Amino acid sequence: MSGLVAAGGVLSLAGMALLVVSDGRLGLATSLVAVAAGLALTVIPSSPAEAAALFLAGLGAAAVKTRAGLPGWRILPPRSTPRFILAAVGLPASLLGYAALTARGGIDLAGALSAPAVPLWVVGMGRLLVARELESVVAAAAAALLSAAAAAFGAGAVAAAATLLACCVLTCLLPVARR
Repeated sequence: MSGLVAAGGVLSLAGMALLVVSDGRLGLATSLVAVAAGLALTVIPSSPAEAAALFLAGLGAAAVKTRAGLPGWRILPPRSTPRFILAAVGLPASLLGYAALTARGGIDLAGALSAPAVPLWVVGMGRLLVARELESVVAAAAAALLSAAAAAFGAGAVAAAATLLACCVLTCLLPVARR
């Protein structure tokens, strides 16, 4: 089962990287599904029902996100070099930093990809993205992921599923900043 948890961690990392570099509806929706699937994989050993609820909420959130925001994928739009650096360097660095801080006597990547660790670094990267661009639809999707990961870490995956759906519905009502 630890391989499943590690795969979930890697999938969450990939989804968060896609979220960082995307501006379009399809890119944001795909990142929501990837992060929700990754978090579900990390929860599945302890509670398959909660993992299923979290994944279904991610699918629902992605469906909502396809209706609001800029059309298309819009991956790496103009002037997105800082976001690319955050995705290529910041995400892996946060994982390595967490692994180094939590390990005893060395860097423990397997421990950093374990079930309680994955929501922590997804929350951290979501918080960085929200602080960087408050008025974009990317920040709205990051806020949804931030809420879902916080709920998954603290209150269980069912609470995370409800939070993810509610946050995505509310953020679709926000005006979209266009550049």
